[in-house]
Amino acid sequence: MKIILIQLKLVALGCVAMMIFVISTAFRSEDGSDNPFKEIGISKERGEEFITESFLKGYFYSLSSVNPKNIVAGNKAAVTKDLLVYCKRHLRTESFKQEYREFRTKAKPLAPIIRTKEQIRIELVSNYEETIRNNQNMVNYALVMKNPEMKIRAEKSMAKCRKIIEEVNAGSSKLMTEQLIYADMRYEADLRTFQKHICEWEKNYPADTRQLIKSRLELFLDITKDIDFNAGLKEVNGKKIFVNPFYEQKSAEWKMGYRAGKDVVQTARTFAGEWMKEL
Repeated sequence: MKIILIQLKLVALGCVAMMIFVISTAFRSEDGSDNPFKEIGISKERGEEFITESFLKGYFYSLSSVNPKNIVAGNKAAVTKDLLVYCKRHLRTESFKQEYREFRTKAKPLAPIIRTKEQIRIELVSNYEETIRNNQNMVNYALVMKNPEMKIRAEKSMAKCRKIIEEVNAGSSKLMTEQLIYADMRYEADLRTFQKHICEWEKNYPADTRQLIKSRLELFLDITKDIDFNAGLKEVNGKKIFVNPFYEQKSAEWKMGYRAGKDVVQTARTFAGEWMKEL
C-alpha cells in the first residue's frame, strides 16, 4: 500500500472527515466498527495514528489500495459509518486526550521576554570587544604591509571602542540608553503580537477536546453543505475537470466530498449532526 501525504489548509476534524472520504471507498470490514481498517490493509494502530495525526496536525493522509476492483464493489456508506463510530470512540480515549494536551502545549505561543539592562550591557561590551580584536588584527596586518594610514585608522577605531566600553560599564553611555529604549519598544511590539497569537491559540486549541471536536464538525458540515453530486465532468488533456468552471474553484476538500459520493457524504453529515448534539 502506498501512503501519500498531502498537506492541506484544513485542520483537525475537517481533515479527519476528508480522510474518511477516501478511506470509505474500501469495502466493509467483517469486523465492523471494531476494526474498520482491516480490509484497507493497515493495522488498527496505524489507523488510529492516521486519525490522530490528521486531527492534530492538519495533514491529510490518503491511502491507495492495492486492489482497486474490491474498492469499487464496496459499501461506502456502511464503512463510512464504521469509521466515524471508530473515530468518535478514539477521540474519547484518554490516550488521545493526552496527545492533544501535549500538542496544544507545544503549539502555545511563547511570551516575549524583555532584555534586561545587564543583558544589554554584556551584549554591547562583547560586540565592541570583538571589534577591538578585529582592529588589532588590522594593526598587525598594517605593520606587515608597512601601511601607516591603515594602522592609524585601526588604532583610532580601537580607542573609540574602548571609550564606549568604559562608558557602558560606567552607566553613562548614550548608546546604552538608546538600546534600553529600543528594548522596551521591541518588547511592547512583541507583547501585542503575542496577545494576538494567544487569542488565536485559545480559539484553535480549546482546553476542552469537546469544544475542539464541535468546531471541527461545524467546519465539516459547512464545507459539505453545497456539494453538487450531479455536477458533470469533462476530460481536458487527460485530466477530468468540472464542466461548470465555478466548481473548479472549489476547495480540495469540497472536491474530495464530490468524489466520495452522496451516500458517503450524507452518511457523514448525518453522523456529524447527531454527534454535535452530544457535545
